[in-house]
Amino acid sequence: MKIRTYLLLLLGGTLLMTGCRKEDEIFEPDEIIVPGDPDGPDDPGQTKILGFYLLNEGNMGSNKSTLDYFDYESSTYHRNIFADANPSVPKELGDVGNDLKIYGSKLYAVINCSNKIEVMDARTVARLGQIDIPNCRYIKFHEGYAYVTSYAGPVQLNPTYEQLGYVAKVDTTTFEVVATCLVGFQPDELEIVENTLYVANSGGYMFPNYENTVSVIDLNSLTETGRIEVDINLHRLRADNHGNLWVSSRGDYDRNSSCLYWIETATGTVNGPLDIAVSNFCIDGDSLYLYSAGWNNHRWTTRSLTGL
Repeated sequence: MKIRTYLLLLLGGTLLMTGCRKEDEIFEPDEIIVPGDPDGPDDPGQTKILGFYLLNEGNMGSNKSTLDYFDYESSTYHRNIFADANPSVPKELGDVGNDLKIYGSKLYAVINCSNKIEVMDARTVARLGQIDIPNCRYIKFHEGYAYVTSYAGPVQLNPTYEQLGYVAKVDTTTFEVVATCLVGFQPDELEIVENTLYVANSGGYMFPNYENTVSVIDLNSLTETGRIEVDINLHRLRADNHGNLWVSSRGDYDRNSSCLYWIETATGTVNGPLDIAVSNFCIDGDSLYLYSAGWNNHRWTTRSLTGL
């Protein structure tokens, strides 16, 4: 698989900064020299990787989301590069970085509680524009459009939450929302297989009444054609090369643990679960790689990078 010549994006890479703070910490732009191979990873037959971006989530309500970049050629880690490249932007990136993707020559950062997507030049990180979507979560691209999941309503834990989420279709040349499609409650990751869009509905604000479905959307009409029941509090969603759609459940953080399922897209058949906690995962060829820090009220389960 060819890798872009100018960088490698750490997909969905968000760094959760947790713990108690006695006072606010200001992250000034700086550089750190990292010991190691200055030439970076390089495999025969592949284009040289120059580096990767990392989106730091930041504590909710603190407007502390930041963007970092690691340069393989100089072995240098650059912190808070958005602020450095865009000193006139108030509050910098904003509140809670949730997703990060490259499409064409642009870099898109989904900033959840700031209700926006920052669009930047993928080489310079210079700000190109902003897409306003309330409580936005994840982004996916297809044929010149971005598809973004939105919780639609406010951050509010409520078992009788009434606001359905939706998927917004965004023109990547004008940054305008051109259409929307209602889905389930608190939709998270989304995946495209051929001309069908799948959305993992979590119902995460509705404890203990979580959602348990994957929405199926026809991309031509942007209408929901059905839902597939899987498990509660769904989160991650990835397609493999064999017509399967892999989806993770966070569980309820109590008796129902985090686990992993796979859906046969041709029939809608749900298989699983695999009893393994999943924080995030990717699929490369016929291998699935995941990392996790699954937890509940009764036990901790930690797993580093794992191949299935």
